[in-house]
Amino acid sequence: MHSFCGAQYFLTIVDDASRAVWVYLMRIKGEASMLLQNFVSMVKTQFSRDVEIIRSDNGLEFLSAPMKQFYATKEILHQTSCTDTPQQNGHVECKQRHTLNVAWALRFQAHLPLEFGVNVLLLQLL
Repeated sequence: MHSFCGAQYFLTIVDDASRAVWVYLMRIKGEASMLLQNFVSMVKTQFSRDVEIIRSDNGLEFLSAPMKQFYATKEILHQTSCTDTPQQNGHVECKQRHTLNVAWALRFQAHLPLEFGVNVLLLQLL
């Protein structure tokens, strides 16, 4: 499903310690690497903290050579989950499911057509 802004995907970042959530819209999956790099920079600027570990699925956008170089440069440990085991990313999987459920509930309550599904949620989160 596409949103009206052209986004088809979203990147969910969850802080393991605080459970704070950031959601970023993406038109293509390839945007994830730049969003993640910008997020690491934002954390340093806004919270004066370094990201120490990034845990992701095995998406190619997180495993590319430029991303491996980024992790090495920033001294970030990159962990990946085993194939077909989303439960290893349990907190993020739950947050994504909750995000989509809220989007559909908001759309339903507002009596909006299906194409509004994701947009309604993102306006609430951002």
